[in-house]
Amino acid sequence: MLINADGTLSYSPDADFNGTDTISYTVSDGEGGSDTATVTITVTPVNENAGKDDPDIVNGTEGDDRLLGGASADQINGLGGNDLIKGAAGEDTIFGGQGNDTLEGGSGDDSLAGGAGVDSLNGGQGDDRLEWGGSEDVYSGDVGRDVLVVATGSNVGSDLLPTLKGSDIEAIDLENTSSEALNVTFMDIIDLSSKSDTLLEQLLGKSAAESATIYGDGSDTVNLAGDPAGTWSFSESVNDGVNDFDVYEFVDGSSNVLATLAIDDDISVTLPVA
Repeated sequence: MLINADGTLSYSPDADFNGTDTISYTVSDGEGGSDTATVTITVTPVNENAGKDDPDIVNGTEGDDRLLGGASADQINGLGGNDLIKGAAGEDTIFGGQGNDTLEGGSGDDSLAGGAGVDSLNGGQGDDRLEWGGSEDVYSGDVGRDVLVVATGSNVGSDLLPTLKGSDIEAIDLENTSSEALNVTFMDIIDLSSKSDTLLEQLLGKSAAESATIYGDGSDTVNLAGDPAGTWSFSESVNDGVNDFDVYEFVDGSSNVLATLAIDDDISVTLPVA
């Protein structure tokens, strides 16, 4: 127990303590009068489960859990409740489940899915995959080349990018057998990440400061929206060893490339009418 300068009290229980604690105190008026009382404090337990250095499956409960991964590739399942789930080193797979969860991948190439509820996903270091779970969720790829994955049946709608609460996302994966339609402006590409798409830069053999990639299939469409600041135009085609991409550049009136977007050539692309 700590008495603060303003007369308030601060109580900090020992690590891992839960249960009841009592504090007795006496106050005096300085003129011979005093009184003694007892305060009972109840410290509720936190459901905490931590993985070890070997690959683990860590499961939460239907309550509010704090789940920690180990040094290897772990699968961590939050289940119910509002959970805090942290991966560590290794390529972790993290599922939030029900509730409003906070997921942190840590280092390694991780896969994060919030599930139901309003969730916060942070990939951490590494090339991570964050599953889109709705426009209320918050997504941060953080360090590395990170992909926002639209799972089967999500039907994100054309306003995915304008409503996305995200940062440091370098690619979007629409390969989910559903028909998705995206409307993309050059500012969407700039706002998507503070970093360039490093894989696309390697394929192009040049820097592309404001860049991103969209994966998809033949049922998907992308509309490249017009803007007075410049025009979209096809630049070239590249292949990453698995997929073919058509590369489009948004160029201003002084021939400056303001944004670069690689689109899976299976996707139907609509350019603005001049």
